[in-house]
Formats: sequence, C-alpha cells, structure tokens
Amino acid sequence: MIRKTLLLALFGLAAVSHAQTAFDDALDASDESAGDIVDAADSAADDASSAADDAVASAEAAAAERRDIMEAAEAKPSSVAMRDPSKMAGDTYIGIMSTIGVIWWFIFGWFVYVKTNASDVTMRTTNWTNATVYDQIPLTWFWTSTNHPTMGWTAFSYLMIWLFYLIVSVIEWVGWMCWVTNDGSEQGLNGAWFYNMWASYVGLYGSWILYSLTWIFPAVQLSQINGVVYAAGFTNSITLLTVMALSWLAQGLMHIFYVPEINAKYEALEKVQWTSDCKCS
Repeated sequence: MIRKTLLLALFGLAAVSHAQTAFDDALDASDESAGDIVDAADSAADDASSAADDAVASAEAAAAERRDIMEAAEAKPSSVAMRDPSKMAGDTYIGIMSTIGVIWWFIFGWFVYVKTNASDVTMRTTNWTNATVYDQIPLTWFWTSTNHPTMGWTAFSYLMIWLFYLIVSVIEWVGWMCWVTNDGSEQGLNGAWFYNMWASYVGLYGSWILYSLTWIFPAVQLSQINGVVYAAGFTNSITLLTVMALSWLAQGLMHIFYVPEINAKYEALEKVQWTSDCKCS
C-alpha cells in the first residue's frame, strides 16, 4: 500500500513538473511573439514617420521654389514698365490713327462713291419737286438701300463704315483731345481716364472686330456681282475693300503695340495726381 501511494505521488510530481515546463515554454513563446509584433510595429511607425518627413520636406522645397519664381517675376519689370512713361509716344500714335479714322469716316462714310463707268447709276435719284436727276452722297443713299436687289451689300458696307468708325475712331479722337488738354486737374484726369479706357477696350477690340465688317461687306458685294469688272459697284467695292482692309490692319496693330504705353502713362498721371492731393491735404 505504501508503495502504491509512493508511486502515485511520484507520478503526480512528474505530471506537475511536465505541466510547469509546458507552461513555461508557452509563456516564452508568447513573449517572443509579442516582441516580434512590437518590433514590427516600431519599424512600421519609423517608416511612416520617415515618409511623412520626406513629404513635408518636398512640399517645403516646392513652395520655396514657387516663391523664388514669383519673387523673380515681380522683381523683373516688363519692357514697358522699364521705360520712362514721359518718353512714351503711344498716346500720340493712337491719336494720329484715330484722326485718320475720323477722316476715313467723313470720306468713305459720307461722301465717296467711285463709279465703275458712266452707266453706273447706283447713286442716281430724282428730285420730284422740280423733276431734276442728281447723284446722292452715300450718307443719304445707304439708309434706304440695304434691301436693294443688287447693291444691298454696298449699302451695308457704307452703314458699317459710318457706324463703326463713329463708335471707335471718332469717340477715341474726342478722348485724345481730352488727353492732350489735360491740365492736371480732377476734370483733366477724368478725360485722360476716358481716353485710356476707350483705347484699351473699344479701340483695341473694335478696330479688329468691328472694322473687319467694313471690308467683309465689300468682298461680299464683289461675290454677288461675280467679279464682273464693268458691273455697277465693282470699282467702288474694290476701292472700299482695299482701303478698309488696310485701315483695319493698321488700326488693329497700332492698338496692340501702343495701348500698353497709354496704360503706363495713365498710371503715372494717377500717381502724380494722388501725390499732389496728399501734399495738399
């Protein structure tokens, strides 16, 4: 009986010892696994932090480069800004072109029709009061002739010349007169503002867009008469097409080249006026 008890006790101790060993092994394995997980997490965190630092550094470098480019662009003045506004003559050149436009408005918008030959009676009309026959001027003819079966496009040509040269060149010439008579007062500065504004917008865009119609319609008239050289309106259409196309090109280019100079001179005038007002106050 004692032997059996002793054997059972030894067997129990062996079982407990084996269980303790197995528990220790499992504990060690769990510690090692947890350590590996912690190490992997630390490594991933380090990688993410490094990537974030790299991204921040790249963004800062890009922002610094953009600032350098913007500062360089602001520091480098334009070719117009580098020049002395008082030595610029763009306002005079555009004023001369507007004067030519006014002359063209009077000549070709009011008075001139070039007959093809003696049988060209386009402008012929009758005074029913005294039964006399005479030639009208284009200004009195085109208002009622836009529906003419064969010369309607010529009437539209004169209408475009009269209307668009009035809008662009005549008003621009008035603005130029305000500009050259500017006496430095507030009213004078308003006149300078008007000339700058009109030349910058109506003059620039109108000379290209509106003036194009003054030579397009004569070209359409030529196509309607099939280019017959002895037909009524042929010589006049050739004349209008040539003169108006050249004027369209010259007016447009002059505005492109010299409107920036007008803008620069007006800004200089504003600064002078502002400085004067500040001193007076």
